[in-house]
Amino acid sequence: QTYRYAEASGDRNPIHVDENVARMAGLPGIIVHGLCTMAFISKVMIDHLCDHDPRRLRRLRAHFSWPVFPGQAITTAVWPRPDYESLKVYTYETYNPAGKAVVKEGIVDIASS
Repeated sequence: QTYRYAEASGDRNPIHVDENVARMAGLPGIIVHGLCTMAFISKVMIDHLCDHDPRRLRRLRAHFSWPVFPGQAITTAVWPRPDYESLKVYTYETYNPAGKAVVKEGIVDIASS
């Protein structure tokens, strides 16, 4: 996951691909790229809030609060906020299997269909 994303994105920061460097940085091992985590989150939003239409996803904001490790499943919870003009605005958080928030205070704007 991290190795393929590093190649595709050009982000070869060693904390994502080198166990020793990640440990020297104080991490227990390599971590998933933040933008890779956002890609998984955006897929969930597009599938469940945009009726599979990526053009409706207008904004996806994330505050990374904890690393995601390779192979970890993540779960995203979404809460609606009042409509703003022609957009539907939601807040969300994403959690690791232990229930720790890896993304807090997320905001997603979805255009109406």
